[in-house]
Amino acid sequence: MKYARITNQEGGSCTDNYFLDEVLDTLNFFGISNENEENDALIKRLTIEKIECARRLMAYLLAKYNLIENDFIYREMDNNLQIIIKELGGKPSVKAFIK
Repeated sequence: MKYARITNQEGGSCTDNYFLDEVLDTLNFFGISNENEENDALIKRLTIEKIECARRLMAYLLAKYNLIENDFIYREMDNNLQIIIKELGGKPSVKAFIK
């Protein structure tokens, strides 16, 4: 994950993946470098776990608040999150939306 972050002109850095950004910020806070290739598997796993949590939360909200009329939006977001998981080399754990 050495080149995961892009440095902008102001000197700040970020990725195009909000979940990955949070993981990198947390690990860097504790002195765990994203520039060390030995940490790549940890970074990917933690990012995938964050994404899976988001998928489960969306499904929970859909069911809890009976948001069936908007379920297309949630399904599309879930599909996009599954793509990110696959890009990180993971496999989406379960189908969050049943139907």
